Amino acid sequence: MPGQPTMDLSAYPDLSIELDDGRRLKVHTFIWEPCYSETMEVGAGADRREVEIERKRLQTEMLIAHRPVHYILPEYVDEFQNYPPRIPNSAVTVFLSSPPLSASALFSELVIVFFMDFVEGASMESMLKRELHDLDWENYAEDVTEKANQLWKEAWLVRTVH
Repeated sequence: MPGQPTMDLSAYPDLSIELDDGRRLKVHTFIWEPCYSETMEVGAGADRREVEIERKRLQTEMLIAHRPVHYILPEYVDEFQNYPPRIPNSAVTVFLSSPPLSASALFSELVIVFFMDFVEGASMESMLKRELHDLDWENYAEDVTEKANQLWKEAWLVRTVH
């Protein structure tokens, strides 16, 4: 539209990370959200952790439409020796792709859900690298064929247009 500001996509470089095995992963979507108010939930222990993981799992599955998902369970954080442990304060969902695992595919893809403590001033790339550096891509990712990609696009259009 005339007079409308346009977004200069060149100002936003592609985000990617390299795994320890040398595989390069392209980041398509990065969703960060706080898990809970840790001061209110710090004593809740395992029950609260399981509720938070299940909530995040259901939310992700509604969003991704049958893509492969790998969940990395949160480790307890015990910052102070006499303080009850807690789970990390952030839940992250990241949509990734990489070159295909087989020659007949377009690319391989994986959605990963993990928990981490937010570090103010840290880049997304450094946070992802810290959490995913040793990911076994071949074990969790799936190849996407031309046919599967077309079916997914059609299903997505039906869901969003109607």
